[in-house]
Amino acid sequence: MIKKYYHATSEECAKSIVRDGKIKCNYGEIFLAETIDDALKFLFFRQLDKVVIFEVELDEDKVVESFDHNAAFFGCRAWMTFEDIPVTSETSAYIQDMSELYQQVNRRVTPDENNVAVVEGDVLQDAVSNR
Repeated sequence: MIKKYYHATSEECAKSIVRDGKIKCNYGEIFLAETIDDALKFLFFRQLDKVVIFEVELDEDKVVESFDHNAAFFGCRAWMTFEDIPVTSETSAYIQDMSELYQQVNRRVTPDENNVAVVEGDVLQDAVSNR
């Protein structure tokens, strides 16, 4: 069965993907998410100015769950495939300016008396869901 997945990456890598016509399996796997919001969560901590999210359709038989992303922390499951993913002019891509998301999180993280970050609520989930 064919299913939609989302792959988030930096602007620089997105340019290479478009130029090469594929998302390359450079390190043995390509990480995927089930929604745009979930894809953004995985790149949130890389502190990129902009993130590009590619929407791809893959046969579910070629995708497996990845356990190197903590589902409880990110609030979602991660997926991966082990083959390059073709990208054409028909492939949908979305650009997310991350600055507002970072500002939302920074407003809700404050240091305590020991300078340890105190987080108000599920900051990551809320920031991405409210974009």
